[in-house]
Amino acid sequence: MKKTFTLLAFSLSVVSIVKFTNLTAEPAKTPNGGYSGAPATNRTCQTSGCHNGSTTADASQFILQMDTLQSGLSGGVVTNTTTYIPGKTYFMSLQLTGTATGNRYGFEFASLNGSNAQSGSFTATSTTTTAIVTGASGTTCMSHKNANTTKSWIWQWTAPATAQDVSFYYVGMLANGDTKETGDVVYKSNVTITAAQVPNAIENVSSISNLGLYPTQ
Repeated sequence: MKKTFTLLAFSLSVVSIVKFTNLTAEPAKTPNGGYSGAPATNRTCQTSGCHNGSTTADASQFILQMDTLQSGLSGGVVTNTTTYIPGKTYFMSLQLTGTATGNRYGFEFASLNGSNAQSGSFTATSTTTTAIVTGASGTTCMSHKNANTTKSWIWQWTAPATAQDVSFYYVGMLANGDTKETGDVVYKSNVTITAAQVPNAIENVSSISNLGLYPTQ
């Protein structure tokens, strides 16, 4: 009987250690998709099972930038007046402005149209800091690779081929690094951009009249 009790106690100890190890390692992993705070589910890091508590909507906690050149990101802050050209590829950057007590950060980012369907596509420019993850609905998101001291991420977004309003939904996590689910802070925000108004091309050149060409000198 004593031998059986000893074996049972040992087995329970092993299970407890395994579960504790999985729990403490979980926050550092690449998250699943679908936790960007998008309205269809309104799910964030704190509903994913990795972090407890609530999520605060606060745009001041983020700096979102977009430009056709990576070198131009510093001057391309995204606002509701930002426009894009359909089918064009842009560099995007998301930076968290707050400071985590444990100096560990993470994010998730989605681009959706008015029907909450995928709008555009993502390309990871650094597979060591970012990852493309897929949610249950099949939409893809950009995410941190592993939560660490990095609090600014860059990737590429290719705009949809047809003009449409695009809403960016994003979540930022500031973790205390204590390997527990509690005590972490999560923020969310969103912004909607529109397609640029490109002048219509001339469909029939033969219909042009009174067109004159003059020498430049």
